[in-house]
Amino acid sequence: MPTASEKAAASHFVRSLSSLYPCKECAHDMAEAIEQMPPRIDSRADFSIWMCELHNHVNAKIGKPAFRCNLKELDEAWRTASRACELAQGKAHGEEAIS
Repeated sequence: MPTASEKAAASHFVRSLSSLYPCKECAHDMAEAIEQMPPRIDSRADFSIWMCELHNHVNAKIGKPAFRCNLKELDEAWRTASRACELAQGKAHGEEAIS
């Protein structure tokens, strides 16, 4: 479980993103979303699911599909995301995918 200091740092980090975000409209939307659904920082699991829900909030606004906010699936995505990103980035740049 995070300490009180770690919880304060996590909350400050999330809230500061909305004021530092380069797109002013997006920053405003993020600040509103954070007010409507404050960060859940009592555990890594709570924070992971909250981040997914925040991401889905944004996806709904821009017409993208939602992710399943299931901790097991989120953990798996984090473990394999870098490889998936490498493959996607290679394809985006016309490079041959590495198998």
